[in-house]
Amino acid sequence: MALTAAAGLGCLIAGFCFLALPAAAQECTSYVVVSAFDRKTGDDIDDLNAGDFQATLGKRDVAVVSATQKFADRLLVLLQTDGTSNDRIEEVVDLATRMARQAPEGKRLAFGVFVKRSAFTKGFITEQKSRALAISGLREEEPNLGKEVHLYNALHEALKVFGPHQPGDSVLVITDGYDDGSDHSGVDVRDEYVNSGTRLFVALRRTPSRVSGNFTWRSPEPLIHFVQKMSEVTGGLYTMFSARDFGFAWEGYMLGIQAPEGVSPKHHKLKVRLQGAAALEHKRVNLYFPERLPDCTPANTTVSRQDAPVKSPNEDPQ
Repeated sequence: MALTAAAGLGCLIAGFCFLALPAAAQECTSYVVVSAFDRKTGDDIDDLNAGDFQATLGKRDVAVVSATQKFADRLLVLLQTDGTSNDRIEEVVDLATRMARQAPEGKRLAFGVFVKRSAFTKGFITEQKSRALAISGLREEEPNLGKEVHLYNALHEALKVFGPHQPGDSVLVITDGYDDGSDHSGVDVRDEYVNSGTRLFVALRRTPSRVSGNFTWRSPEPLIHFVQKMSEVTGGLYTMFSARDFGFAWEGYMLGIQAPEGVSPKHHKLKVRLQGAAALEHKRVNLYFPERLPDCTPANTTVSRQDAPVKSPNEDPQ
């Protein structure tokens, strides 16, 4: 009788262990990039670790299980190329092109140009000389890009260059910030970026007050403000263009965040802040992070800059 009871207890324990295995196997982590800058100096804060971050989804705390500055990243630079008869615009277009050509060796960078139509390099190019040649060839397409500015269409097409999403994927669009007739709505494109986990950095070629275009019936300001909001909800930045903009996309921390069981990351807003000694030391910090967590990544997925590079070959204002 005692033997039978012991066997039954063993089966019961084994049963519980068996049931626990799938839950453990299903556990995975969502990865997001959080940029941390000193509010006064604008310098990148580079002395943080996972314990310095506190994260919440809605009203629930979530675990920050890792933080690293060594993460794989892919950057697509998307450049609006019309209006170069204006000296300021010509200067911005030439500088952005030169910086993309001269991006550090090993950086996975793609390049695109757009006005009404858009064109892109074939994939992300790590070798500097090959990248420069591909960008020079792409700039020759500019006379065929049309006149009306279809910003949302170009942003939609830019996501296709990435293929399957990888943590750290970012688009830097250098633009006047308005759209003049895209087939895709701003809301749809915003949702594409949020759902894919791709950060959107917006760098204006000129101040909104100097933007010109076909605005007989409406002002461009609401359109530009909508693009600003798009960058904020994806964890990107919105600024006037400068040479430093390329560095913004490559700086920050890849955080591994685990949501509690039964909590859907995409149905709750993400909040990240510093805590403990880091919060006391960096009282003037600006943190930039996406509003939603992307889909989780299996635990055996590594996130490192040493990953094999890809070779070359809110209302819608409309």
